[in-house]
Amino acid sequence: MIISHKHKFIFIHSNKCAGTSLEVSLASVCGDDDIIGPVTLEGLSDDYKHPINYDKDKFEDTMSAKEIKNNISSECWENYFKFSVIRNPWARMVSAWYWQTRNSSIQFHNWLLTEPLRPISISKQLEVDGKLDIDYLIKYEDLYNGYRQVCNKLK
Repeated sequence: MIISHKHKFIFIHSNKCAGTSLEVSLASVCGDDDIIGPVTLEGLSDDYKHPINYDKDKFEDTMSAKEIKNNISSECWENYFKFSVIRNPWARMVSAWYWQTRNSSIQFHNWLLTEPLRPISISKQLEVDGKLDIDYLIKYEDLYNGYRQVCNKLK
């Protein structure tokens, strides 16, 4: 999750949709007053801008649009460009299985039968009061072009 006052955008991080990669990239252009959520990833370069202006009692890295809206001014929410990434639900589930079982040998079909930490549904992540409240969705399957369009919009 990033709230950039410098560039007037809000990035809503959806689990298993390249969110961490986008956060690392976006953080490099953020200003000193921007809110950058924590990224926990092994092997991050030293020049990665770690969380700034981050109140862990107020923000989480993968909070929903509704939670973000409830924690910022209505002026920011209404006027900032809000975007996120979506992904084929099955591909997200396989990615979640792969990540969560990287140090074990649990088979996918067995994992599905357990109560694993599953990615939150995209609708719950991006809706506010039952409506999609976002300006742009990048499709994971076309991440390069979608991210390029976002960058052009934010120039």
